[in-house]
Amino acid sequence: KSICCGGRPLVIIVDDLQWADDFALEMVEAFTSSLSTTVMCNVQCSGGLLMLGSYRDNEVDPDGFLKKLIARMSQAKGNLRVAELPVKELLESDINSMLSSKLC
Repeated sequence: KSICCGGRPLVIIVDDLQWADDFALEMVEAFTSSLSTTVMCNVQCSGGLLMLGSYRDNEVDPDGFLKKLIARMSQAKGNLRVAELPVKELLESDINSMLSSKLC
């Protein structure tokens, strides 16, 4: 809890969650649930936390632990906010366009 209470925001990025086992996802859940109502010494923490998690939705079981965790976190009360931002697959033409704009 003290990590986010230094008066400065903290960003944690967790990539490739589709490969995380249940234990690792339980740690993410424990961490985020403990922060949902973080109060230290009767003073509300002012630093803030942004946790970004990414996963490939085509490699995740719709009934698996990760999707259930996201659903539980979305329904949590307190300071926890969950937003899902789907990203479509890049086409070859998209990649060519991005590269050419940087190289030319």
